Amino acid sequence: MQCHAVPCSGRLSFQWPAGCKRCAVLLALNIVALNIVVIVFQRPFLCQQLSAKSPGWTGRTINRTNPVSRVSQLENVSDTVTVRSVNPVDSEKRYFQSCLPQYFLDHLTKEFYNLAVRRRDGLDVFLETYISLWPTDGLVMFDIGAGCYASGSDSDSTLAIKFAKHFGCAKNRFFAFEPQPDVFMKTMQCLNKELFPDRFCVALENAAFSNVTSRLQLAGKANVASLTGHLAESGHKKHPAKADRDYAKSMEVMAWDVATYARLHNLAKIDLLKIDTEGHDFTVVQGALSMLRAKEIMVVVMEVSDKMNPDFWGASYQGGKPVFHSKHIAEPNVKSVWQFMLNLNYFGFWLGTKRLVPLSGACWDDRMEICGDPHGYLNSGICWFDIIFILNQGYGAKMINEILNSK
Repeated sequence: MQCHAVPCSGRLSFQWPAGCKRCAVLLALNIVALNIVVIVFQRPFLCQQLSAKSPGWTGRTINRTNPVSRVSQLENVSDTVTVRSVNPVDSEKRYFQSCLPQYFLDHLTKEFYNLAVRRRDGLDVFLETYISLWPTDGLVMFDIGAGCYASGSDSDSTLAIKFAKHFGCAKNRFFAFEPQPDVFMKTMQCLNKELFPDRFCVALENAAFSNVTSRLQLAGKANVASLTGHLAESGHKKHPAKADRDYAKSMEVMAWDVATYARLHNLAKIDLLKIDTEGHDFTVVQGALSMLRAKEIMVVVMEVSDKMNPDFWGASYQGGKPVFHSKHIAEPNVKSVWQFMLNLNYFGFWLGTKRLVPLSGACWDDRMEICGDPHGYLNSGICWFDIIFILNQGYGAKMINEILNSK
């Protein structure tokens, strides 16, 4: 359900026969009572238009009459509350003194490879460990690719549910998106089960995300469905069995870009943007570019997988020929993504079950491009990791510093 398309009030006009004033008064009273019920029960869930703000990070109400002006207004926003923040210069210096590429490679399958640790992956550990650093008032969270394939602590459960349970909904807003109708219904059941009686704590919408707002073709099904075009195309040409099983069929879905959706729902900022779109993650990030430039998003979590680009897909399933940066790797890849994000002042980490390892700038090692040679590193064609990017500003700088302090 799209909040912006739901009217919160209406007007009715009637012409009354002469001499029926009493009937008119009684009906008017009934209409007033009905409108009160609608406002009380419907508006908090469907039409909440409050601008969220967090300690240590300035958010501003979007100018709906001139949305283009919003980027220039917020481009150089400075922190007015410093209780939760540290000096970004200090966190940046410490970041580049904490590079651990060899640790990442040595503990690759035991701590970072999601296929091996999926019951409690690095993202779960990160959220549990640093939960106290998130704002408890005015938190805004996007769970893109929120399909619920399991409940409880499994990594295939809906992240928005975990956040809603911990932070509560009185002063926070949680959005979950799932484009497949059948998976959407399963996710709705998960919400009802896990959050009852506060089901409307999470706004669930049957939609996908990309770098445009349009209707697009979603190929595949269940937890491998993707908007990434190269999967079906390259699969049919060189690996028809894989394509026929996963990506031969498609359906048309509604897709948003993050910036447009946020503007239409009057969201001045997003604290956590979690993306799980089976190879389409960086395209979704591009759809949030204006908000990233304006420092309106604090944390971005995305997947690194064999679906990320045609070269990774080929290295996994089309003969297993590895690709390396010494020659060329199709973009997006991990290196091109961190370069993009670092230019916007976001610092990246590999998410592991015991620690986070820096991956941006001088901390990068070309051997970290694991999905270029999955059979060599993982003895499997399935390449599946999580990376996180944190804005070096406000409580994001505090978060970066705390991560680097941990052992």
